[in-house]
Amino acid sequence: MLNNKRILSVILARKNSKGLPNKNIKNFSGQPLLSYPITASLKSKYIDTTVLSTDSKEYATIGMNHGALTPFLRPDSLADDKSTSFDAIIHAIDFFHAKNDIYDYVILLEPTSPLTETVDIDSAIENLLNNKDNLSSLVSISEIGSTHPAFCFKVNDKNLITPLDNNQNIEMSRRQDLEKLYFCDGSLYISEINDLMQYKSFYHKKTMGYIVPAWKSYEIDTELDFFLVEQIFNKYINK
Repeated sequence: MLNNKRILSVILARKNSKGLPNKNIKNFSGQPLLSYPITASLKSKYIDTTVLSTDSKEYATIGMNHGALTPFLRPDSLADDKSTSFDAIIHAIDFFHAKNDIYDYVILLEPTSPLTETVDIDSAIENLLNNKDNLSSLVSISEIGSTHPAFCFKVNDKNLITPLDNNQNIEMSRRQDLEKLYFCDGSLYISEINDLMQYKSFYHKKTMGYIVPAWKSYEIDTELDFFLVEQIFNKYINK
């Protein structure tokens, strides 16, 4: 709790991941991947409740063994390829609301971002709640580097390339001279619950960005991602 606001942490981990099967329980530096957001959430100074939302009894048992609440299994209708994170989050909020367990804010953490630490979570919560009069949502972002649109090309059916921006001289572009741009890295989302219900999204006119360093912005979707992120984790976090 911060500023008398109750905070629910929801961790999403469905069983049927396509790119990397069972990635959410794959051994990542000695622990199942889904354990990392659970541990980071439980160590937070401000989070009141940490719940794992999954459609798998096996995943639920693993989550419970690492300290998360697992009071329900997510319905299959909210765990297929077309299901949205928003629907799964609302399902979790509604579950607690039905038990008269009411929260003011919800934070979404995902196993695919194991580089997110408690210090990131608490700093993000502080940033948002210290600006709650004007802002109600926060998403983590990271600066675009070598993939800046100024360096991007289009390719036609003859494999000829043209700059994405026809007015841009790519050879003359220096990264330090370009306008800073950011992408949503997917590691951290927070919202005041009433506004999340209203906008049905974390992205709206009252959303702030929380900048994370490049090395923390990697998300696991493939075997290669898994390998690279594990190396980063062992170098910078698991010393």
